[in-house]
Amino acid sequence: GPSADSPTLTLPQVIKQQATAIPPEFLPAFAPALDWLQNQLSQIDAWDTAVTHNDFTPANVLVRPDGQMVVIDWAGAMNADPRLDLAWTLFTLSLSGLGEWETAVTQQYSQFSKRKVSQLDFFTAIAHIRFLTYMAQLSTNPDVDNAAIANPFFQTIIRKTLNQFQAISDVNLSTLKESFINVSS
Repeated sequence: GPSADSPTLTLPQVIKQQATAIPPEFLPAFAPALDWLQNQLSQIDAWDTAVTHNDFTPANVLVRPDGQMVVIDWAGAMNADPRLDLAWTLFTLSLSGLGEWETAVTQQYSQFSKRKVSQLDFFTAIAHIRFLTYMAQLSTNPDVDNAAIANPFFQTIIRKTLNQFQAISDVNLSTLKESFINVSS
């Protein structure tokens, strides 16, 4: 299970890890986003690392018959800035159509952690790039039918994610958008 012995990643390491996960043919299209993240690092307040789930989503919470909630799938656990986990959770809630929970989840997180959540846009941007990286990995996987990426549902989510990243960062990722369109064609 997760512990203090889990790998510890600093924010520069998180960004580097994200960059290495991007398929090489997509790397030039992701470059402006990675540059923006790198340039923002000096402005981000450091938080102590904590054990983070790294995929805390509603799908990874089970409810026992007695009502107790249990978090599963700790395979990606690491010690990192906990805002990474919060931003990924909020991003996946938004994708699930539960974006209206963002304020309540953030308030509960602040209350539980006894921390005022700050600079969440930066971490949300990382969540967006993480999701887009996953989509790029799928689109270059020979075992995955590219028709899935071409599906209007995924194309809408990709477009929405690109637009949200641009709203946060003011970085236009039109080349990345074109890469997804070309893969799906």
